[in-house]
Amino acid sequence: MQRSEHQQYIEENAKRAQGNPTAYKKRQAIIEHPYGTIKRQWGFNYIATKRTKQRAGADVGFMFIAYNLKRI
Repeated sequence: MQRSEHQQYIEENAKRAQGNPTAYKKRQAIIEHPYGTIKRQWGFNYIATKRTKQRAGADVGFMFIAYNLKRI
């Protein structure tokens, strides 16, 4: 039997999702599609600069700017 090092966070997220299913369904409808498109169709499977939240946020920001420009 193995346990992920992130299992605590996975369980907390599952509790939040079960506690508020309406918000989770809304999140799936609004947020999951762009993330799925960027990850699967565009090949961004990881964030290159993970040293700080600010750097990771910049990477994600550039990805979403490109996504939004393409959608326009």
